[in-house]
Amino acid sequence: MFAMPTADSTNVVRLPTLKVECRDCALFQLCLPIGVEGADLALLDRIIKRRRPVKRGEYLYRTGDSFTSVYAVKSGSFKTSFFTESGSEQVTGLHLPGELFGMEAISSGAHCCSAVALERSSVCEIPFDQLENLGAQIPSLMRQTVRIMSKEILRDKHIMQITKNSAPARLAAFLLSLSDRFHERGFAAWEYRLSMSRIDIGNYLGLADETVSRLFTRFQEDGLLAVDRRHIRLVDVPRLKALAGAAAGHGLSRPVGGGAAYPRPLPAHVPEDQAGLLDWDPVYRIGVETIDRQHRQLFDIGNRFYSAWRQQTRRSELCRIFDELLEYTGYHFAEEERLMQQIDYPDLIQHRSDHAQLVKRVKQYRTRIKAGTADAERQALDFMKTWLQTHVLEADKDIGVCLARKRA
Repeated sequence: MFAMPTADSTNVVRLPTLKVECRDCALFQLCLPIGVEGADLALLDRIIKRRRPVKRGEYLYRTGDSFTSVYAVKSGSFKTSFFTESGSEQVTGLHLPGELFGMEAISSGAHCCSAVALERSSVCEIPFDQLENLGAQIPSLMRQTVRIMSKEILRDKHIMQITKNSAPARLAAFLLSLSDRFHERGFAAWEYRLSMSRIDIGNYLGLADETVSRLFTRFQEDGLLAVDRRHIRLVDVPRLKALAGAAAGHGLSRPVGGGAAYPRPLPAHVPEDQAGLLDWDPVYRIGVETIDRQHRQLFDIGNRFYSAWRQQTRRSELCRIFDELLEYTGYHFAEEERLMQQIDYPDLIQHRSDHAQLVKRVKQYRTRIKAGTADAERQALDFMKTWLQTHVLEADKDIGVCLARKRA
């Protein structure tokens, strides 16, 4: 299984240090053994080959090689790619610990791309003919194989969709996608080591590598990321999510590399029905009466701040309302974390970390508003709107689901 960080270490994902043993693997829900137990797991364990470590730059297979096996990443990471007729490389995938790859060759019997280690890595090799034979004996094994293949297809579809967006939206979506994949493995979602080079990332997303470098710099300057070579920390996740969801044809400003840009905040003269905060709607309910009531209160405070801003209320009043938002946010997060402890919520640590980041961000906007920073109120409103959406619809919905399961 993965060697989890000790209590006095940081929970940053460093791929070469992650170890996966097949039996009792911590990634059993991401790899083949899900639903395979006891004697069946022993049969599967017998056919898996543990290969020697693969050096950085070493190939597992090349385009045109005969298909014999699929591979599960034990540690490190792998890139798959092929060369076009013009001789340029096209990156097709990044594969992390616990993920299977090599399945694209099942239909043709030959690999249509090459797989190379991005760092010192290791894999489990699973001979496909033996896997098929074993699948006839263990139906759950083949169901899991199909599930994994379906997940890979959806991931490829997602990449195809985001490459139609603006350059900043593509990079934001890519970084958030990696965050989700690390989170599935039980590691810090917002801090990880990026094994792909800027050139490979650009190739994968359909961007020039110069554009990718400029975007990383711009994201860091705007407080979205903290970047130290290949060490990435996502600082402002709500804004990254808003950026990732921005449509390619949206109004743009601040060009970056070939006309790519950030979505421009709506100007003050935009009609209220187009620029206001979200109204409370039953869709935001998570099924926990206390938390739903607190969420509604957060919406009310946000809307009062918006109304005061529209009416050009004095800065002291805006600060007072924002102080109320900050105070109530702290109260709400404490109540939410207490509930998560009571129901043994599995993502409590990550949720608590997200809460701390959000409180820090709210305090920063409070400071900027009090100092009279240009457009601080407008930016705070944009932040609140995105936060209320992502906090309730994405993060807190899972709490309601978890509680419903506990009650059942």
